[in-house]
Amino acid sequence: MPVSILIVDNDELTRDILFRIVGFSLPDAVIHVTAKFELACAICVKFKVNIVVTTTSIPPTSSDLMIDAVHKIGPDPIKIIIMTGESQQIKLDKIISIPNTYIVQKPINVEELLSLIKDKIAELNELERH
Repeated sequence: MPVSILIVDNDELTRDILFRIVGFSLPDAVIHVTAKFELACAICVKFKVNIVVTTTSIPPTSSDLMIDAVHKIGPDPIKIIIMTGESQQIKLDKIISIPNTYIVQKPINVEELLSLIKDKIAELNELERH
């Protein structure tokens, strides 16, 4: 079964660029995009999303609430990649201490982001084999 990836960002240009880059780089993946928290949760349920790529602020919620809501969906853990410009180490440490949650610092290095997504896909494939 192909991996299902959801891109959540309130900036339309960022969503479009990430959709194109991730889709081009991972042609077997199913890519979804949204700007809304509520819709992101619904997409995760309906399409059994494996990986969420999001920013730290998706109005009307915070990344903490979004991470919590996404992790409560389904029996299989969803991997969450947070794109952030946060510089306070204590806040970054809090995010990465959450299981199945990872960080990519802004400005986004596309190769770093794609590498992380591919690593998470490999982990999912490994879990599927067992």
